[in-house]
Amino acid sequence: MRTRAVSRDAVLLLVYVVAMWVGRETRPEGSQVSLVWPAAGVGVWWLLQHPTWRRAALPATLLLLCTVLMNRWTGAAWDLAAAYGAVNVVHAALGAALVRRALSGGSALREPGEVMRLLAACLAVGVVSGTLVTVALAALADASAWPTWALVSARNGGTTFVVLAVLLSLRRTRGDAQWVRRPVETALVCCAAGVLVTWLFLTDGGISTLFLALAVPVWSGVRLGRRTSALLSAVVGVVAVVGTVIGTGAFAVVSDEAARAALVQCFTVLVMVTSQALATLQESRDTLAAELAASRDRLAEASDAAVIGKAVVVRGTDGGWVLRDANPALVVLLGRDPSTLRWRELLDPDDARRTRRALDEIAHGTRTRWDGEVRHLRPDGTPVWTQVHVSLMSAPNGRTTVVAQVLDVTERRAAQERLAFLAHHDPLTGLLNRRRLVEELDTVLADRRNGGVAVLFCDLDRFKDVNDTLGHEAGDLVLRLVATRLRSTLRPQDATGRLGGDEFVAVCPGVPDAAVADMLADRVRGALAPALADAAPGLPVGASIGAVVAVPGDDAASLLRRADSAMYEVKRAHRRPPGVPAPR
Repeated sequence: MRTRAVSRDAVLLLVYVVAMWVGRETRPEGSQVSLVWPAAGVGVWWLLQHPTWRRAALPATLLLLCTVLMNRWTGAAWDLAAAYGAVNVVHAALGAALVRRALSGGSALREPGEVMRLLAACLAVGVVSGTLVTVALAALADASAWPTWALVSARNGGTTFVVLAVLLSLRRTRGDAQWVRRPVETALVCCAAGVLVTWLFLTDGGISTLFLALAVPVWSGVRLGRRTSALLSAVVGVVAVVGTVIGTGAFAVVSDEAARAALVQCFTVLVMVTSQALATLQESRDTLAAELAASRDRLAEASDAAVIGKAVVVRGTDGGWVLRDANPALVVLLGRDPSTLRWRELLDPDDARRTRRALDEIAHGTRTRWDGEVRHLRPDGTPVWTQVHVSLMSAPNGRTTVVAQVLDVTERRAAQERLAFLAHHDPLTGLLNRRRLVEELDTVLADRRNGGVAVLFCDLDRFKDVNDTLGHEAGDLVLRLVATRLRSTLRPQDATGRLGGDEFVAVCPGVPDAAVADMLADRVRGALAPALADAAPGLPVGASIGAVVAVPGDDAASLLRRADSAMYEVKRAHRRPPGVPAPR
């Protein structure tokens, strides 16, 4: 690492010497004013490579010695040469610090704002070095202050910006692997630029045609990328300086040395600023577009891979709503591509009205989202319970998009319904359990529109013999058969339940008196008798049914107790021998 740093410093020292010689050679004939001073930019770049003052001590010392010796070689006195050397070191050190601060450590140019901050930093350090040179010349050479300050400030600041802009543009940034973009177009532009700048600066072209040179940085900045535009802009500046030095081109007509130098500096800076601002702006837009495209692709991939159905909801020409851009999960869920149909055609009619109402409210701005469980219909008419989430999303261009997410909850809903059923029904027979039957009886008793309410209490006779003789599976079969016969014999509005064991209860609203209740009990008993004979052949299994009708003041508990007592009266009657009267 240290060997590499030494090698780099040796190369930069050689480049600095050449840059000072080039600056000396840019003096027009008969003039002592150099049009450009590239050594100022090279010095700043040199110290930019050394982020700490300790590491920058050796390069700064070399800069000082090189500047002093070069100025002595060209005829400057020792004191003036030393002053120039000190100014160059200050310019390089201050410029490196300002550029590093403006560009977050001196990284490559990436956006127009960084181009302008680089220009501001270079002009600021140019003003500082121009002021120091003016003070030195006023003290040691009795030179005029204002023209010297303006000339040196513009020359040092402008040349530093051009040199740094070229060098920074050559640095590779993330995702920037191409050195030449659009090679054919680049070759054509280079040829056209060569013809144009040759005519403008190496012939007797007038200053009024100077604006044509801006076509080169504008075109290259927009089309050819940061590197190519910087190099082409640098070539335009070099040709302009060469033409001015040899006395041709647009700037040769200006007789005043300071004005001619200032115009050359302004022109080269303008060309470089234009090209780099446009190039970084275009590359920023290209990078942003690439990132947006990548994000869109990732979003599309995630949507396609998602297990939840997704689609964009748009309003059709008839005012209805349509699902567009459905992902594969939604197509599989619905069994078809929904984009060919209105959404309401995919829904159960009741759910379609509810969904349409919610979407219309979102469209009118009265809500931004809606959640609900709706039934979608497959092509064969099979319903699929789905959890739907519809939300309003704002796009960057101000347009609004309604997005629907659809999750298949058929199994979850079936499980919930199963749990709810088990919570209120007997698992063996499917009839209401004791708790739910009591709730139903309370509800029926509270409703005055039901008129009389009868309760039938059924208990199987000698059911224990079935379990003992035929086994418990046969006993379960008898209980299920009894439940089936009760449901088929009683009316749809009658509630039937199993209290436990072999006890069953039926709640029958709309029964006016005990006679009708007894008729219902006889009908149930008649329906159960053959079924019990078939289910338990050879066993004397029967059914005792007690029937009572509610009277004022009855509640569920009291009515069930009276029905239970009536059932036991019937059971005791079945057990008495013939001819024995019931006890009074």
